[in-house]
Amino acid sequence: MKLVNPRLGLEVELSENQVLNITVESPVKFSEVVYHICRQAGGEEGEFILSDIEKELSMEKRTVVVNNPLTVNCEEKRILSQLYKNLSEKILEDHFEEFATVNQKVIQFMDKVTSSSEYNLTYDVDFQAAGLIKYCNVHMDSCYDNLTEKFIDYLRTMKQICNVDIVFVLNLKQYFSTEDLREIYKHCFYTKMYLINLEGVKSDSIESDRYIIIDKDLCVLDLVY
Repeated sequence: MKLVNPRLGLEVELSENQVLNITVESPVKFSEVVYHICRQAGGEEGEFILSDIEKELSMEKRTVVVNNPLTVNCEEKRILSQLYKNLSEKILEDHFEEFATVNQKVIQFMDKVTSSSEYNLTYDVDFQAAGLIKYCNVHMDSCYDNLTEKFIDYLRTMKQICNVDIVFVLNLKQYFSTEDLREIYKHCFYTKMYLINLEGVKSDSIESDRYIIIDKDLCVLDLVY
């Protein structure tokens, strides 16, 4: 995959087993970079182009932006919506007869309830699989011992459920120790996920780091460790 911003002269080939750190020294330009990436991850227009073998890819579908690792949540709307969609499809494909039986039981029960009521009632007889899943409050089991474990589980969930390939994180290295970063890097390499750290001041490097530094004169430096 390739990430390009023509205005900044940025053209980066994303590599497996490597974490990309984009350091933008100008506060104004850093804000612009974050602004456009956030807009495009949210489905709006922006300056960045994500491509794979000359084919432009949707940043909305393939990326996510983490503004603060402390606040990641495996129950956010994007994850649950896709989870419910996946489970609904599985119910209809693999458990259709059982679901039809449940549906019939629900209809019979509601018939009894509404017919015995003093009010003139009706109800929606088209009971969808997604409605059953939501009613049962199906969600990810989230119990963690530390922030690193929580963050890695979030990355895993985004990859497995939402098919996200690229995770942008603002100031990633301000939240994790070197050992924690190694664990996060290891997970990303194993799952073939691209991790991109956005920062305004160059952080200390560790093994497998690559730095693209855009200095205040908009010169682009490329450093690999």
